[in-house]
Amino acid sequence: MWDKLNHSDIEQAKQRRKLRHAETVRRHAEELISLDAEQAGIDTLNQLIGAFAEKYKKAMTSFAEPDATRREPTEATVLNDLRYDEPSPEVRAVPFGNFNFAAA
Repeated sequence: MWDKLNHSDIEQAKQRRKLRHAETVRRHAEELISLDAEQAGIDTLNQLIGAFAEKYKKAMTSFAEPDATRREPTEATVLNDLRYDEPSPEVRAVPFGNFNFAAA
């Protein structure tokens, strides 16, 4: 049975190859659309991060500039800053996943 190929066998093989090719091209197009959407999301996130960093970089540089009215810390002021104060009643810990964040 398989020792002879006729014209219809060759045509069937060509048709199956065309169908497989069309399916491969369709899947490829779907994957490209998905990857393009993913890249667009990444680009948007990158722009948001850049805008956030630029906004707060300006704010942080103002803290980094030396203040002419600032005095050097003394032992008394350092010890006063290190003193432990009891939290006020309105301050409470808020659980978040495996972390506890306390309101500042």
